[in-house]
Amino acid sequence: MGSRIKTIVLYMAVILTGSACADRDSQTAKPSARVLSIDPGTARTLLFSELFAKVEIINLQKPGNPLIDEIKRVRQINDKLYIEASSELLVAKLDGTITAQISRRGAGPGEYQNFRDVYVDGKGNIEILSNKKIITVDEQNNLVKDERNEFVANAFTKWGDKYFLYYGNNVYQSPFALVAVNSTDKATLKSWLPGSPKLSKFLYVTTNNNFLVVNDTLVFMQSFCDTVYQITKELELQPRFVLNFGERGLTKEIMGKPYKDVRDFLESLRREEKYCFFYNHYIETATMLFFSFEYRAKRYQYFFNKLSGLAWLGNGYRADLGLGGLELPVNYAYHHNPQGYGEHGIFYVMEPSNLISAIDSLTTGLGAGDLAKFKATSLGKLSGELKPDGNPLLIYAEFKR
Repeated sequence: MGSRIKTIVLYMAVILTGSACADRDSQTAKPSARVLSIDPGTARTLLFSELFAKVEIINLQKPGNPLIDEIKRVRQINDKLYIEASSELLVAKLDGTITAQISRRGAGPGEYQNFRDVYVDGKGNIEILSNKKIITVDEQNNLVKDERNEFVANAFTKWGDKYFLYYGNNVYQSPFALVAVNSTDKATLKSWLPGSPKLSKFLYVTTNNNFLVVNDTLVFMQSFCDTVYQITKELELQPRFVLNFGERGLTKEIMGKPYKDVRDFLESLRREEKYCFFYNHYIETATMLFFSFEYRAKRYQYFFNKLSGLAWLGNGYRADLGLGGLELPVNYAYHHNPQGYGEHGIFYVMEPSNLISAIDSLTTGLGAGDLAKFKATSLGKLSGELKPDGNPLLIYAEFKR
């Protein structure tokens, strides 16, 4: 089964007012769904050492060392990293050496105007969803196939050799948010999650992983929905996890109000300061799951170990692990949310200027002996190579198992 990555910027329809997302009581009653009870009042600063077995810095090296655009998404598949930047897809070794560059931006045949989503089959083929077509290329940037796509979708994946699944603002063809089609004749096989005429126009910029494959299970998640689903190979949509925020959860009444647009919707939620919402950056590995949410103008990070049942709820981190023994405040140098994932860990993105500034601050006042010890570490050696305006760094954090 292949794996997939997706762009950080998705114009996603908020079409979640149907019973699939709003009827919390009926969801939690289903025995197949595991309920995760979440109380933001228990959040605290999390230590990397609580969550991760190791942390590594990956210095991306592009041939000729040209600059890399802003990194949107990272996906590890076996011994390769697939890195989605603003206008290109990079393939790299695990040490950060870039080995291939996929770039076919344009309006002609075999070209894309944007990345809406990307699917990697693990066999050397890369499929790019762009507006109303799917472009297939190999890792040498050679065109394999250019197919028209009748669905106006923001995310897609392949499920085996039989099905394509599309998700997003598909209001021009279908009132449904999630559609499965036959990969051969493109016939629609099934549709789920009916949308609301009031909310189908709400396009939102998000960073969600709508589709993930975990242990040969296809997982589906959408923002503003309190249920994580799994899709069987018989195309049955089943609840997998329910995010239970209690009285802070979004209700059918809240989602059904006549908002002018998505900005009005979000500003209304933030003014009331009653609700947890915008569940995004969903990541699930063999042992852990992660997502973030907003409550009272603050971002929270939730980790759950699927094997032990232990949960961690944070409102920030401290990176006390792996960085040469130095304690680096993660909110100073990292995005609060990971930008990608592999089988056993997650990836953060950090600008080199932030790491340089943090190291300068943390090493100021060290004696000659301690400073020499630091410079002998891998982080110390790397700090001597960094340039403030250089390429972004990847921070790989491997979960404890």
